[in-house]
Amino acid sequence: MQYFFILSCFLLGSLNGSFFLMRFFGLNDIVSRGSGNPGTTNVIRLYGMMPGLFVFFVDVMKSFLPIACAKSYGFESTALLQGLAACVIGHCYSPLLRFDGGKGVATLLGGLAAYNSYIAAKATIIWALVYIITSLSALSALSMTMFLAGYLFDDLQKGLILALFVLYLPF
Repeated sequence: MQYFFILSCFLLGSLNGSFFLMRFFGLNDIVSRGSGNPGTTNVIRLYGMMPGLFVFFVDVMKSFLPIACAKSYGFESTALLQGLAACVIGHCYSPLLRFDGGKGVATLLGGLAAYNSYIAAKATIIWALVYIITSLSALSALSMTMFLAGYLFDDLQKGLILALFVLYLPF
């Protein structure tokens, strides 16, 4: 059952919000314009706040819903975190976008809000503070992820793996 949950989370994670935005609203290919990233920030830069919020909402909900459902069914913490990781990996390496994708910030926050809203609130505050100070979305995402790596994992190796994964992703 746990393997099915993780695979389902990966597949849901691969449903990128900007992919739906492009298909349903007939917009240009987002990955060939702007920063080339199919995430919320690039959509806001290119198309404005409303399409960006649509992408953000889809990317948050695709991880929030499966983690919240699994939590309500009594899945263990480890399984929930594995499902969250699968959602983020599916978002970052979406088969729908030729194994390319976004940075996974909104997807991470959505699943994290379902897993532990207190940690998600802290992570959001860190993102917002860094963004207010620097106006750099990528640096804000990196700062938030570094905080989460230290906060979520007792094991230093797991925290470093998460941090390196985020550093590796192209900003």
